[in-house]
Parts: sequence; structure tokens; C-alpha cells
Amino acid sequence: MGCGGSTPEKKPRMSVTLRRGSIFRRQPKVSLRTGHDVKVLETNPKIIFVFGGPGTKKGKIIDNVAKVYGFKLINMEKTLMASLIKKLENPDPNNITPALTQMLKTHPELLRLDWCLKEIMKYLDDMEKDEVYVIDFLPNLKFLQNNELFTKDCVNEFKQFEAKYPVSFAINFTLPSGRLLKKVEIECAKPPTPTSDQTSPTQPAANTESGAADQVKSQSDEADASRTQKRLALYCNSAKPFIEFFQKSGRLVSVDVSCGLQEVIFSRICDFLLDLHFSHMKVTETVILFVFGDAELDNYHVFDYEMTILQMEQFFEDPTEQPPEKVLQILCKQIDQCHPASRSFVVNLLNTSLTRNFMEKRQTRSIVFVDSSEKCQMSKYFKSFQSSVKETPQLRAVSSLDNEICLFPADINEDSCKWLAGTMREIRKPEVYQVWTPETLPPSQPGKRDLTPQTLSSLLKGVIQSAYSDL
Repeated sequence: MGCGGSTPEKKPRMSVTLRRGSIFRRQPKVSLRTGHDVKVLETNPKIIFVFGGPGTKKGKIIDNVAKVYGFKLINMEKTLMASLIKKLENPDPNNITPALTQMLKTHPELLRLDWCLKEIMKYLDDMEKDEVYVIDFLPNLKFLQNNELFTKDCVNEFKQFEAKYPVSFAINFTLPSGRLLKKVEIECAKPPTPTSDQTSPTQPAANTESGAADQVKSQSDEADASRTQKRLALYCNSAKPFIEFFQKSGRLVSVDVSCGLQEVIFSRICDFLLDLHFSHMKVTETVILFVFGDAELDNYHVFDYEMTILQMEQFFEDPTEQPPEKVLQILCKQIDQCHPASRSFVVNLLNTSLTRNFMEKRQTRSIVFVDSSEKCQMSKYFKSFQSSVKETPQLRAVSSLDNEICLFPADINEDSCKWLAGTMREIRKPEVYQVWTPETLPPSQPGKRDLTPQTLSSLLKGVIQSAYSDL
């Protein structure tokens, strides 16, 4: 009661799709294939491995999955980098990547697969056993992938690992190379500058500087496509033994992400996890429009958008007697009980203690970002069912550091908007889900320079960015 889609029956939500200019299409289906033995094991902890090369959106999707379901995320790339840095003698923060690359060329045995899996086991030994751990296993960095002692036949190593920590299944985000390259070409493509014989008599020829710039841009685009192709090929070759291992045991979940729509892919993953009886803890990256009466529902044409309507007065016997903080607590609870892929909501505060007069008295509570520009319209934040978007009153947007957006009528003062958004952020404060960081790594080996967690963190800040620039 009080939580329902805003779409009338003649506009079924599932049949409407994202807008492409003035054309509507049905949302693409995401193919998800499961092996014959994909299941959640009864043993604890629950272990899930994840793979996905460049362009698959794996990182962002798994990051959201960890937040929504409360899973603990282990990023092997960051972990390996932190561990390898500790093996360097007097590491230079400005020269980390070349030093690590040279060290692994000279001593490739430092990155043996059995050592990497043992590091995970050591970590899991000290952690809670009734948790779900998602392991983003294969690094994207080239100098970490190019090690035959790491990316190799893994049957024996995983047999030892699973003797203590069985793996329920592995998820592989797949993207055919042709589709990835086509996507890169489309994003990089730019109409060529017309030559002198192609120029219209009424249009001056392009100047030399512009033509030279376009030529450089074209060459850069070709280099980007070539680099992407090489990165994808390298990742696929490195991941092949691990993918085959889980595929042969019937424990591989293959997700085709060719549609390129992160929200659609994430929703399909959530449906899969719900089928396995995983319970989500919260809904993330929400966009919430607050209104103060039924008339404003019409003013903002909310029935033209993909949204979930929450009528707050329906959640209380006497809504006007409930303190504002209590109203927001119930609101947060209702939002987090919706489908985990839900993002868009409109909240009607009619007949609650959160009135316009009350809002006028509130003061800011936390750091947020405010947008009151003319571009702050419904169409900027929500997907419309209509081919032509109706004009709506201007909004005021308040964004938190957690990428949660609260929208208000523009006449609600800024401090009041900040107060409500800040209060909701405190109520929905995210749990710590990225648990394996340099601060949690074991002490360095005897005889090596002992790096403090603070030193490790400072060293790692520029390492990943520097390494990717060499790809």
C-alpha cells in the first residue's frame, strides 16, 4: 500500500524503453546463461568470482551489487599492487609502475597463481564466515596479466583453494570484440572536414589549422580503437583458463552486456540474485522528487515518467502527528524494500509533518551539492514515456557524496533542501563493503622495508592511473 508504479495500464512500464532522440524502442534483453551446477553453496563464507574485460562495465555493476546486497568486495588488482609494492626496497612513489614491471620480469615467481590464492585464503581466515565475498579476480593491468605463472591452467591451484573455501559460481561479463570496437568507432567518429572541391560555393573552405586538427583527431581515434582491441584480446587470453575451469564444472554464469545499458544489465543481475534467494539491503543511486500535494503531481507530469510513487500519508494512522525524522525513516525503509534496480521515485508529503512551512525552518546538516539552474528539469533526471517531453516547473536538485539525488520545487529554500537530503543520507548511511584495502593487509615480510598503511595508501594513489596510461 502506498508503493506503486505511476504508469497507467495503457502504458505498461516494461514495454517502454529508453529514449533515443524522438524515437522509442523496447528495452533490450540481457542474455544470462547459467551452468548446470550454478547454486549457492551451504558452506560459509559464500564465494563468488567475477570476470569481465574492458568495456563490459563490470567494475561499476559489481560495485553497485556489493552496495545493494551488502556483499564484501575483494579487488585483486588493488590487492596485488599493495602486496607487490611491499616487496620493493625503498620504493619511489614517482617510479612505482616501472619498478614493479622490472621486478616481475626479473622475478616472475612473485606473482604465482598459488601465492595469489593463498593470499585470499589468509585474508578470509581472519574475516567473518557468514558473509558473501565477491572476488574481482583478474587484474586489468597489462604487466600483471603478462605472467605465465599467474594466468595458467588453474585446476590444481583452485582444487587446493576450494578444499578450504569452495566457490559457489563465477560470473563472466562478455562482450564480443566486434561490438566493442564498433562502439568505440561510433563514440570516436566525426564527419571529415570537407576538402576544397567538396565545399559548397556559399560555404568557405575549412582552414588549414582545422583540417590538421581533424587529421590528428582521426589518427587518435584509430589509436584508441587499436588499443582497445589489444586490451580486450589480452584480457580474454588471460581469463581463458579461469573461464574454462568454471565452465567445465558447470558453475559459470555468462552475461552478455552488448546492449551497453548499465541499468538494464544491473537489473538483470539483480533478478538472477533474487532467484538464488539473496536478499538486498538497500537501493542505491536513487533520484527522489519531493512534492507537497496532488496538484504538484500533475504539475510535474509524473505519470509521463518511469517512477514509483510513494504516498507517505498511507504509511501512518495519523501522519500529521509523526515527527519529520520518523517520516523520513519510514520513507527510507519503503525505498529500500523496492526492487533493488529501482532508481526513480516521487514522494508525496501531503498530510505529513513535512510541510512547506516546516521546511522553511530547517538548516543544512551535511555537505551536499546544489543545482538550481534552468536545466534542472524533470527530463534531465527521469526517463519519459512520451515522444515529446512536456514543460514542467523548474526544480532544485541536491546531490550527496553517495550520488543520491533529491529534487524539490524550486521555491523551497536551499537550506531546507540540504537539511532533508542530509537527514536522508544519515539514515541511509552506506555500509563499508570494500573490505580488503592496504590497511588490512598482513605485515611485510622480515627483511623488507616495513611500510605503514598510510605510506602504502599514498603510494597506491597514483600507481593505477600511471599504469593504465602505459596500456
